[in-house]
Amino acid sequence: MKHRSSYSDCYRLSRSFPICAVLLFVLLLSRSLAIQSYLPTRPDPVLESWRWRSFPELKGLGLRCMAEDRDGRMWFGTDDGVRCYDGMDWTAYTPENGLPGAPVNELYAGENGSVYAGS
Repeated sequence: MKHRSSYSDCYRLSRSFPICAVLLFVLLLSRSLAIQSYLPTRPDPVLESWRWRSFPELKGLGLRCMAEDRDGRMWFGTDDGVRCYDGMDWTAYTPENGLPGAPVNELYAGENGSVYAGS
């Protein structure tokens, strides 16, 4: 039986040390990541952009409140009155065309189809 020299054993160990060190580091790193508890992140549904629509018709009018009536029309209280959007057209109700008070701070859509505005 032939005995190897201690020099070749030391050389082989010195070559394999960096590989072993890297493997040990990766093993310890993966273990520490696995120990951390998993916290899933779900986006806030209110902040999802596809849920919101911008109405340029209301820009600069001082939007104060909004309500939806039983027919699906959207009512917006503004600094100068009320705006109604039926999905296609806009209608303005202001002091110039008969609305008694402005600005409109509160809107309430009643079950009977009426919309009440408070200033």
